[in-house]
Amino acid sequence: MTVYLVIFVILSFLTILETYRLKIVKGKVLMIVVYSLLTIVAGLRYRLGPDTISYMLLFENNAIELSNLTYTNIFAGRYQPGWVLLESFFKQFDNWYFFQFTISMLFHVLLFRFIWNITNNRYTYLLVYFLVCYLYLATDVLRESIAIGFIANACLEWIRGRSVRSFLFFLLAFMFHFYALMWILFLPVLYSSRLKLLYGVFFIFSLVGFYFSPNATMLINEAFLLLGFALDLGFGLIADQEMNLSGLAYYFVKLVLLLSLYVFIKQLKDADIKRIYLYSTVLEIYIALLLIRMFFVPFAERFFNYLNILTIVVLVDWMRVYFNRFRKNLRLISVFMTVLFIFGYYVIPFVKMSEVYGVRYYKIYAPYSSVITKQKDLDREKIVRMVGKL
Repeated sequence: MTVYLVIFVILSFLTILETYRLKIVKGKVLMIVVYSLLTIVAGLRYRLGPDTISYMLLFENNAIELSNLTYTNIFAGRYQPGWVLLESFFKQFDNWYFFQFTISMLFHVLLFRFIWNITNNRYTYLLVYFLVCYLYLATDVLRESIAIGFIANACLEWIRGRSVRSFLFFLLAFMFHFYALMWILFLPVLYSSRLKLLYGVFFIFSLVGFYFSPNATMLINEAFLLLGFALDLGFGLIADQEMNLSGLAYYFVKLVLLLSLYVFIKQLKDADIKRIYLYSTVLEIYIALLLIRMFFVPFAERFFNYLNILTIVVLVDWMRVYFNRFRKNLRLISVFMTVLFIFGYYVIPFVKMSEVYGVRYYKIYAPYSSVITKQKDLDREKIVRMVGKL
């Protein structure tokens, strides 16, 4: 926990300096130092995160060296071609931790490029990202984090009017993670407000139809099967999964927060039209998927990770505009209260106790263990077994 606390203190201090608009936080050198810290902590982790442990075992036991790859291995395997090629290249060195560190570095380079160009409130963004997304994206998933980094940069290039670069980033994302395909489906919406309206009308009618259908979950599952996208849908599409009242209340709070943020977008008067359009589109997609998650298909939650990175930008930019009317001390208090509220909301599921093993879910990421100490946490191993990664 000490490592996480140190990073939190550093980012909090830099957020304070940024709130008071001190020049010291405007240079790239300091930003690079902070990103290097985040990269090192994530890259040197040891058996941290269920997905990471799963990828490690696959790398050590099943990965094929680049010289031995076949067409079938690349295009007809379990994972996407970009990941297969990257994994096979590093298999030649036969060092998992070198591979893990490289993935961490690649993701944070993509994230650095995105944040540096998308907002001026970079350390406020990093503070929210660290509290909400860092442990999952940087210390757990691997393929998905790379894809999310590419998606974020695709949206950045779209704002800049570079359509070809934007599409290439979208394509690269799909080369690493299957669920990046959602952005290919929504990509036309970024270029046509009329098509966006058509999508909205179709979604409303579909939602009403599914609501009155006794087999809504299975219908959506069949749609995925027809499209040929049921290779790795996992537990999320099992028809008998239902959300209890506490879960529904938890997601209802998130729905209210997203709807409020959607209304507050109008206050970003200094933002250009394309940026506002992107922000509103991202929130609309998020709200639509959240409704599907709440009432029909738990699997829809898999797409939230692609939206969180972009939604944080909307939140941070809104805080800059809305809290700017306050005096500096009150502005600072307002920023931190908002950030801590968001953190408190996201940490709730991790405080829950596993009924099977009697272990709280935060053990997935804490305490931190590095490749230097190589301390195996027994409680974490129980959680990993429970989610089927061992």
